[in-house]
Amino acid sequence: MAPGSVANFTATLTGAIEDALKMEWLEYKNKPLPNVAADDRRVLFAAIAQGVLAFLKAHEADFKITAPEHAGLSTNEFQAPQLAVSVAPNRRVTLTGKFFGGNRTVKVRWEDPNTVVSGGTSPSTNAQGSFTYAFDPPAGSGQRLVSARDASGAVAVVRVTV
Repeated sequence: MAPGSVANFTATLTGAIEDALKMEWLEYKNKPLPNVAADDRRVLFAAIAQGVLAFLKAHEADFKITAPEHAGLSTNEFQAPQLAVSVAPNRRVTLTGKFFGGNRTVKVRWEDPNTVVSGGTSPSTNAQGSFTYAFDPPAGSGQRLVSARDASGAVAVVRVTV
């Protein structure tokens, strides 16, 4: 797990913070995050990422996670919402989500153009909080962010290249 820096933020906590801000901005403001002061934001995100990881490492002994016996979990499992993505040769995108709320409707949002994706119906999670959803992405190519959010606020963001 790497905190990242302004010069190297791809696949790091710094990059994840930036991606989360972009998608949260789209959700809240319904428009793309402006590019104004992007370097200043990255300096801030890198400092936050470096500080958080250094703090967590320094206080590693303070963490004790105990799962209830009836939950069927090991103490090593971390259940934050997760997304996996695959793209077929015909550009059809398939999202697979897990650890969302059970039996919930999920809103899928595509960055650039800012679009709430609709493959005919919105995806819904099963009782265990998982879903699979296939859709045709908006026109254009390149790397984009996709988010999935359920009504409880559980959200995950993933990068996809089409």
